Amino acid sequence: AHRNPLLLTLVVRSLQLICLPHPWRQFVRQPSGGRQLILQLNPHPYSQSGNPSAPARPPPGSLSSTGSLSCYYALEHQLHTVPPGWVYDPRTEFARMGIEEGKKSGWRVSQSINADYEVCPTYARTLCIPATASDDLLRGSAGFRSKGRFPVLCWRCAKTGKTITRSAQPLVGLRFNRCREDEQLLSLIRRASGAKQLLIFDCRPKVNAVANTAISGGYESGSNYDKCKLVFCGIPNLHAMRESLDRLQQLAARSRDDLKPYSDGNYLSNLEATQWLDHIRSLIILAIQVVEVLEPTREDTLSVLIHCSDGWDRTSQLCSLAQVLLDPHYRTLQGFLTLIEKDWLSMGHKFGDRAGNHIHGPVGPCEATDQSAPIFLQFICCVHQVMEQFPACFEFNEQFLFWLLEHHVSCLYGTFLGNCEKERTEADLASRTYSMWDRVAESPKDFLNLWYEKRENQGLLHPDPSIDKLRVWATVRRSHAESRMKSLMQERQMEIVHRLMKYKAAYSQLKKRQNDAGVGPIRTEDLTNDADGAVLVTKVEDSPLSSPTTPAVFAEGQQTFDSTSAFVEGQRGTTGSSVDASCTSGRPVSAEARCGPKFKVGLSQAQLIEDYFST
Repeated sequence: AHRNPLLLTLVVRSLQLICLPHPWRQFVRQPSGGRQLILQLNPHPYSQSGNPSAPARPPPGSLSSTGSLSCYYALEHQLHTVPPGWVYDPRTEFARMGIEEGKKSGWRVSQSINADYEVCPTYARTLCIPATASDDLLRGSAGFRSKGRFPVLCWRCAKTGKTITRSAQPLVGLRFNRCREDEQLLSLIRRASGAKQLLIFDCRPKVNAVANTAISGGYESGSNYDKCKLVFCGIPNLHAMRESLDRLQQLAARSRDDLKPYSDGNYLSNLEATQWLDHIRSLIILAIQVVEVLEPTREDTLSVLIHCSDGWDRTSQLCSLAQVLLDPHYRTLQGFLTLIEKDWLSMGHKFGDRAGNHIHGPVGPCEATDQSAPIFLQFICCVHQVMEQFPACFEFNEQFLFWLLEHHVSCLYGTFLGNCEKERTEADLASRTYSMWDRVAESPKDFLNLWYEKRENQGLLHPDPSIDKLRVWATVRRSHAESRMKSLMQERQMEIVHRLMKYKAAYSQLKKRQNDAGVGPIRTEDLTNDADGAVLVTKVEDSPLSSPTTPAVFAEGQQTFDSTSAFVEGQRGTTGSSVDASCTSGRPVSAEARCGPKFKVGLSQAQLIEDYFST
């Protein structure tokens, strides 16, 4: 420091930038088309309407706060307008499932049973329950379920009436206690679904479920619950998931340090030892089992109840993933946001404990508690695995999933703060913080999948859960810039495909025109030059062609010309009408030889894309 204070200053400033998490190092598009790395440090994140002295609204994805790290937290922002992003309406979503007043669906939407969060503090105010279930019955069932989390509806098929409900474990204990209200509620759920049998998916291993009876927990007994069948899923607890992620991160760190991670021959065995892909595979298999039970073409009518110990970790994972496979609505951008609000935020997944997003202050990675776990990360990774097998069935892209993973732990927004709706309501986050969905509403094109095929009846998805079909999501280890670059490459590929289709249509018209006329050259005005230096066919006139001395030759895979007419120079920025000596010699002249390696008309789509990126 005494010898070179300037160097010390540079080192300190560099460390300050390096220590900032990825959400504050964002690449944004510039008006000129370029991209630059920005760090905006303003006291207020958004401008005050009608106040010219207020700072301007920053570009989407950039940081606006004071220089202190503590002010990067969402609650430190001083807002001047109410954010518009908190727009999830559970009544609208349940109406989409066919549950409305005046319709005999067997279900009703209640805002009275948990209006003050007294019956279940971790549930939302608005819940969907059987229409014939009284409030006293629900309170009795809540007293017999862990944390008061009694069975509620999370999905219903509007056509068949089959349902997915969720809850926490029953408090059976060592004395095998019973609750008439809870048994009656499950019977009402089965009848409201029109099901002959209710399948109970207990996400825990059976050993863990039996062990929980020692602490007043347990599982449903088939003799006590009429027409119910219990299935143990065998998903490990959050501690096993956290250890698995730790081993995966250690392996990824060693792979980055080693230029040849496969050189020692132990990479794949070390990857298997992490058991990360095994956990992902187990969740996908279980979701497929739920889909097969609720498949509309199935003859026997069954419905599903899913729970784990407390019903906010593994239950949220399995319920959400099954709905993604079942319902095409949740594979759209808006539908996926609704799914997160409905089955994660409203149902009390503990983002405050699992991701360190506490209301009263963020918990950094070095302060992780015994309750931290990659539950939401696993769900997003499962969705990504399904997306890799069905790329045209999802409206959102990979960058959207990566953005969710970044900001569900960044604390820049109020969406994922706290453990439940009650905490977020008491902290008044809807008016004190900005929602992540604001960012989606500002620029949805950044998160759209260009290969998405919107069909009315996409049907169910049945992914292949084979271990050879699963891949470690490399984007999680890459920077946001690399993920964005992949999205830009995808956009460029689609642009090339659209241009190729345009060339093919115009080329077919020119060829038909030549055949109708017998023989004829391609005139200079029929061709034009684009900004990339490729000769593009853009227009076709109906006027007759002049008679040439030799016909134009069109070959599949490459466009060649043999003509005495004027030929277009295929150089960048040139649309002249000069005559090439080689065109008058009677020899066919290749387009590539005339205009360089970029000019290849008539190639297949795959060849054109491959040649473009190789260039």
